[in-house]
Amino acid sequence: LDVTGFDISTTAIEWAKKLHPGSTVHYETQDLFALPASWRERYDLVVEVYTLQALPQKARIAAAAANRSLVAPDGTWFIYTRLRDDGPDAPPLVETESGPPWPLGRLELARFVDGLFADAPLVEAPDPVDPQVVRSHGTWRRNLGPGAS
Repeated sequence: LDVTGFDISTTAIEWAKKLHPGSTVHYETQDLFALPASWRERYDLVVEVYTLQALPQKARIAAAAANRSLVAPDGTWFIYTRLRDDGPDAPPLVETESGPPWPLGRLELARFVDGLFADAPLVEAPDPVDPQVVRSHGTWRRNLGPGAS
């Protein structure tokens, strides 16, 4: 596979290179909110693990859009996150000093993947250590053809 890994932290990128000196991964220092135009719709698989839930809600829409923009036509977006209820009867998310993480809401996640094809139902499971925490993962595919998102 031709893999690109990126982080905004140069220190994190240098650490990854030192940890995996023989790796063929292309490690790059990049800002999720200012990605190179050449990366748009370039990747067959985009993996999102815990980045969105580490951001305040006001930054999540732009971060999710940036992640999604990387997915090539007919490519797949894999998301692994903590999940919470955010329907009309759910308590609001309170961003406190105890976080991050701040779990994604089910409706929030649905908005992020709106217009993409779900490869399979979203998998949800209680954390084995803390059953109050729900972890989930799913994959969504960018559709081909006119009107693809």
